[in-house]
Amino acid sequence: MKQKEAMAEKMRTSVKYLDQSYLKIFPMEKEELKFQEESTRRPLTAPVEDDEEPMGAYSRQLIRNKRYYDNNKEKVLKKQKEYKDAKPLHDKARIRLLHFLNSEADYYSRMKKSTFEKYNFKKENGRWI
Repeated sequence: MKQKEAMAEKMRTSVKYLDQSYLKIFPMEKEELKFQEESTRRPLTAPVEDDEEPMGAYSRQLIRNKRYYDNNKEKVLKKQKEYKDAKPLHDKARIRLLHFLNSEADYYSRMKKSTFEKYNFKKENGRWI
């Protein structure tokens, strides 16, 4: 436990999150190895069907999101429309032009200089921002 606390302090987190997220293998004693061998012999979960893969947290979250969207489609679309309408036209146009600049190689050469200056585009690490 002291090792975990020291590690948690170095990682700027808590022992709780270390236990949930990380697996650290410490040198085991013979008794611990014996206990581990015994515990691996019996199944801890229900057997998985041959054609069914075990679901991870990400897959379950995708399913929950899809189910929520299917059940609340009108409400979600209404909120999306309100969000898009709240953006100024200048920002919408800038986002659209950024998409063209980053997806088409020669779009920069076709763009007018006044448009380029109006939206103040900059190239950083090979991408337009």
